[in-house]
Amino acid sequence: MFKKFIKSLETDTNKKLIESILQGYSSIFESFDYASKSGQVVQDFIIDVGPDTYKRLKKKYKRKHGEDRIKYIDKLRRKYEGSHAPVLESEKNSINLVRYKKPNLNEEMPEIIRTAKELKIDKEKLVKAYDDAKLIELTDKIWSEMDNTDSYHEIKKGDLKTVKKLAKEYGRNVDKILDAYEKGETLPSPIVLKYENGYYLIGGNTRLMIAKAMGKNPKILLLDITKKTIIESSFAGKTLVVVDIQPEYEKGFSFETHEFIEFLNQNHEEFSNIVILYNGAETLGMISEGDYHMWLVENGLEEDILNDLYFYDKGYAFFRYCIDESIDEEQIVNLVKFMKAYDINDSRDMTKEKWLEFVKEHGDEDIRELLEFSDDMINIPDLMDELDRYNNIVLTGGGVDECLKEVELSLDALGKSYKIFNTFTY
Repeated sequence: MFKKFIKSLETDTNKKLIESILQGYSSIFESFDYASKSGQVVQDFIIDVGPDTYKRLKKKYKRKHGEDRIKYIDKLRRKYEGSHAPVLESEKNSINLVRYKKPNLNEEMPEIIRTAKELKIDKEKLVKAYDDAKLIELTDKIWSEMDNTDSYHEIKKGDLKTVKKLAKEYGRNVDKILDAYEKGETLPSPIVLKYENGYYLIGGNTRLMIAKAMGKNPKILLLDITKKTIIESSFAGKTLVVVDIQPEYEKGFSFETHEFIEFLNQNHEEFSNIVILYNGAETLGMISEGDYHMWLVENGLEEDILNDLYFYDKGYAFFRYCIDESIDEEQIVNLVKFMKAYDINDSRDMTKEKWLEFVKEHGDEDIRELLEFSDDMINIPDLMDELDRYNNIVLTGGGVDECLKEVELSLDALGKSYKIFNTFTY
């Protein structure tokens, strides 16, 4: 609708009117929380305003909010302008200069056949895995465990000399790939197999070596023949609450990131709500919501599913003092309930009379001895108001004795029933 309206006004006499409309529409940039939750509006806006106005408004937004929050808008722009959209100057310093696409199966068939013979795997099984596979960002964990490549252990950042030496030995030419980096072009991604013995590079060793020398983690096409589809009818109508499955903690995951993403792709329609709790920019100066969206998509999340996810920057350490001091969980829950009942947000605001009343009611002396005269405290987080909106909760994430535990205690204090989904706890 907006696009048609603008088109109808495109005359010399109406330029000032168009400009004023576009300036007003730039409020979308000024309210990024709204923008990130209303992706279609932003996408339409990017298409409608054209490249010149887009760059001008982006520059204004960047001055106010910094580089990180503009990446999400750039990603949408490139999606809707197509795969050959030019890389903007802001992107050249913040993301990989090349983009990746799914390789052509026919062109890669010789490598598929070679791998099938070498690993004694049915070729049709690999072809089926290829058809189902999605592009994901290559993690250091997968890269370091990968067989049939020189890229991780042999190549250091900046060491293009070794890359060229090895490529020459293998009869490969690096110039085309280096040129793609310089021009921001699109390359077929490397192909990696996940099988019972680990990870194996099917094709793309030269691309991986160059990426390592460039200090980049490229996208790969991951063919997973170990994958077991996780679809449970017991998820139907329930609320999935995900705790701190985010890039800052990825090295501590007990699962592969792409496995969690695939679970969301397969099951998002089963859940009535999907709530993503995370430690973010507003509470701890960590990942922004826009960058979180990008991380999920880069690891294979279908972009439309972002509209089904609700993101909540929760912070942490509401109850950690008591948890770290090994106070019984029931005592913590009892105190949280008591504080909420009397509208006490901070345990340091508990009077002597209130402590006496609490101990008389619950008999929990240990937690009183720890907190009554301490400079440290527990507090009632705003998160509890958010959690109180949901029922029939499936809880997953981590860490099991840290942030996940705080969410469990919050749910216990609210009297909410929940089930821990251990597949993606860490």
